[in-house]
Amino acid sequence: MNLLREYDVEFVKLKDGLHSFEFNLEDSFFKAFNSSLLVDHIKVHLDFLKSPSMFTLTFRIDGDLKSECDRCLNDITLPVHGQYVLLVKVTEQELEDQDDLIYINSAAHKINVSQPIFDYIHLLLPIKKTCTDVGLKCNPEITGKITMLIDVDTVGDDIPDRDTDDDEEE
Repeated sequence: MNLLREYDVEFVKLKDGLHSFEFNLEDSFFKAFNSSLLVDHIKVHLDFLKSPSMFTLTFRIDGDLKSECDRCLNDITLPVHGQYVLLVKVTEQELEDQDDLIYINSAAHKINVSQPIFDYIHLLLPIKKTCTDVGLKCNPEITGKITMLIDVDTVGDDIPDRDTDDDEEE
């Protein structure tokens, strides 16, 4: 059984015009992609604008993901909010997909939107996930041990919010 079948949009059954779909993501969605992300709650609203030779898919993503702080490994909840537009062009030719444009064969009758949803959620995540991103303080016991192990001088509890690279400023 295909775990992502619920993300199929059978566009041949739709008339030209605007159609809306709602998806509530659960942990099983990310497990289907072999991802370690865990969902607190995420809702995806899809506006599907159909025309004879092209579709415009507008994804609105809102919710929270469970993750670990990259610095102290505390559990944190990261908000994810964003909007992305994907164009789908119906064509007879085999063409290579682009970032925001995919091509499907005119014989196709459905499109599965799970991969774009998965990709867009990852684009909403910060590269470095820390407690300070969500208004918390890192666990001082863990950061203290890390500081001792890498032999870094810190004054009090001054732990930089972000890594800096002095070479980039030149």
